[in-house]
Amino acid sequence: MESLSRFHLSQHEEGTWHVIDVRTGGPAEIEHEELFMLLWELPRSDAEPIWLNEKVRADRYTRR
Repeated sequence: MESLSRFHLSQHEEGTWHVIDVRTGGPAEIEHEELFMLLWELPRSDAEPIWLNEKVRADRYTRR
């Protein structure tokens, strides 16, 4: 059975990109050095690598 990805890229009507967390239906949130960042309204050049990194990290933890 094929699993669904936890993170998806979505384009905003203004041309910016969001990384969506499927579990919450809202923007993905990452923590770095005790700072939290919502992945919302980003240029695609920023959103795509973050999306890929988050997807790989989520897949790694769900495959245990």
